[in-house]
Amino acid sequence: MDFSTFIKDFFDTYSRQIQLGLPCKIEKFDKEKMRADVQPFMKIKNNMDEEAAYPILSNLPVQFIYAGGFYIRPAYERGDKVWVTFSTFDMSNGLDEYTRAESKKTFSIENACVSGGIASNKFSPPSEFGTEDGLIIGEEGGNSYLVFSDDGITMRFNKGATEIASDSNGIKCDSEVTANYKIMPIALSTHKHIFTGMGSVGTPTS
Repeated sequence: MDFSTFIKDFFDTYSRQIQLGLPCKIEKFDKEKMRADVQPFMKIKNNMDEEAAYPILSNLPVQFIYAGGFYIRPAYERGDKVWVTFSTFDMSNGLDEYTRAESKKTFSIENACVSGGIASNKFSPPSEFGTEDGLIIGEEGGNSYLVFSDDGITMRFNKGATEIASDSNGIKCDSEVTANYKIMPIALSTHKHIFTGMGSVGTPTS
């Protein structure tokens, strides 16, 4: 073995210990604690060319939008595809909100975090991905979703059959609006306000 091959093999062996990120799938998700168990889509090959699956990474923190007391919480399910990143140093103290010196151990596979969902090459996008512009928050079957555009917010239900739109001109709804529906449902389209000395609003009595 010449020196250049030795250096290359040494670097390859060392660099394999440096974890940057891995595609994984959710095995278990705790929506209250925002922790997840994941299974990497990778296998380890030893010197005998034998392959073994990566271990399940347990109780990983899950990133989400959480700032100034406001949040957007994802709801991962088993089988969801996610991207997992790794910390250079041990992060357990930081998760306990303690400031400590860097750990001596580096690039350890258990110091991981679920950074977000990813689309695999087999991903079938919801139809609204192609028909809507702006930011979309919704359910993949198209049963309900919100569209944030530069001039308003639109809510669509039942695969777009029902729509509620809000912009600078007001709020528009193409279906019935019902108030007090849990106690005494009142349909907006048929409701009339009655006042003493008057009939329906806009129709004075003699």
